[in-house]
Amino acid sequence: MVNNQFINTNNIRIDPSHLTSLIQNSAIVRLVSILGNTNLSVLELIECGLTTAEIDYAFSNSVIEYLRIPSINESKVQNLPLSYDTYYYSVRKQIKLTDLGLYILENITPTST
Repeated sequence: MVNNQFINTNNIRIDPSHLTSLIQNSAIVRLVSILGNTNLSVLELIECGLTTAEIDYAFSNSVIEYLRIPSINESKVQNLPLSYDTYYYSVRKQIKLTDLGLYILENITPTST
């Protein structure tokens, strides 16, 4: 399963016992299996049957993160301030697996021989 060495991901050392608990967590396994190498939004993850608590747990354990896409400064478009719902914006923003999430995915995916 998981060796007894610390894993370095994004300059964070992961304790093997914590990593094992993440790999044994069915919500984490389901989330990384759903995301894989794709990017989805929080809304799409909820549509896949995950709860906001499970998604928050994955965020707090650095399994997933928001995808950072360079964009223009939208607040300066046509010199008009933007008026959008911040909550709606955050749940539609794309999410991806972190290095830790990818490591978990690799360790739960059966290898073909």
